[in-house]
Amino acid sequence: MRDAKSKNMQLERKRIIFLEVGLIIVLAAVLMAFNYRTYHSSTYLDFNQTPNDFPEDLALITVQPPAPLPTPPVPAPFFNIRENDVDIEDDYTIDVEANQNTKVDDYVPYIPDEVRDAEPEPMVFPQIFPSFPGGESARLQFLRNTLKYPRTAKEIGISGTVYIQFVVEPDGKITNIEVLRGPDNILNEEAIRVTSMMPKWEPGMQGGKAVRVQYTMAIKFILN
Repeated sequence: MRDAKSKNMQLERKRIIFLEVGLIIVLAAVLMAFNYRTYHSSTYLDFNQTPNDFPEDLALITVQPPAPLPTPPVPAPFFNIRENDVDIEDDYTIDVEANQNTKVDDYVPYIPDEVRDAEPEPMVFPQIFPSFPGGESARLQFLRNTLKYPRTAKEIGISGTVYIQFVVEPDGKITNIEVLRGPDNILNEEAIRVTSMMPKWEPGMQGGKAVRVQYTMAIKFILN
């Protein structure tokens, strides 16, 4: 009896060991199955692949245009409301008696004034310089007869030379009178006054044609 019981005990112990070993083997197989990876031998990189070989269903990145600026509100029209019993003065008239036989003035279209071409710059050294009518002696005589020594300048004792610049136009008129240099405004104003009173000059010539010429003249004021 003892031998039979001892054999059964030994078999029971071995069964537990076999069960544990089997569980270990099964767990190891499951872990190996999860960690196992397959590598296909047909996987490779083609460096000669052209852009046309790439898939075309890629999402395109678009740039949204900026939102338009809000338009400023348009101000509402202003109406000047008058009372019913207030008279309103009108600056127009309506001919209520006009009919088909009423004579109407002919329509005259508006024609703007012609825009003049810009005047050419005055010449400084033309072929023929402008001259006072009668020559240089006539110019000096005109200045002696027309110039008036300002009383204030006499009392203060102001004297000197005023240099006047002006333009002789093709028709001989004197324009653009200005003082280049002078001793005092009192004498400068007298020189401008006398220059503006000069008659038409003989115009300067360039290529046989009258031209605008810039001219400089000196007027001396001397106290005796």
